[in-house]
Amino acid sequence: MQSNQPEILKTLSQAIGQYKQKGLSWPYDMPESPIEAAKWWVSMQEKQGYTEKPQMKKKKPDKDGVAEPYWEAPYINRIMYTWDKFTKLKRMDQQIIIGCAQEGVYWRGDDMNIFYHNDHSIYEETIKMKEMGIKAYKNDAIKGIKSALSKVTSAI
Repeated sequence: MQSNQPEILKTLSQAIGQYKQKGLSWPYDMPESPIEAAKWWVSMQEKQGYTEKPQMKKKKPDKDGVAEPYWEAPYINRIMYTWDKFTKLKRMDQQIIIGCAQEGVYWRGDDMNIFYHNDHSIYEETIKMKEMGIKAYKNDAIKGIKSALSKVTSAI
């Protein structure tokens, strides 16, 4: 029976150690030690939300009616997913992600055009929201939607 809750630093540092042993290209600015690299990558991520906490679940019962427990860990899955994608990006995109994280805009594995390169990118809109405040940003967005809808409906 699995009873130990999964730990992000242990899980990620093991994956990073395996990656390093393969001699693959080391990501931009990542520390050399697998445990330090894991700590660094976690610091580049949005903090764990309440809905991402590990939860003990049970598998469907087998033919004997036994339902084995297992851990579901959405936060660990997200961190592992983004790390894997990060290692496959061009150095320039890796630098952009690091810079954005230092400004408090976190990458969740989005396509880089959507995250940073295009107009109205996640980065651009997040910075705009932080500057305006959430309430003003929402009001501005609602005005924009109403304006767009009135243009569409008047054209019909």
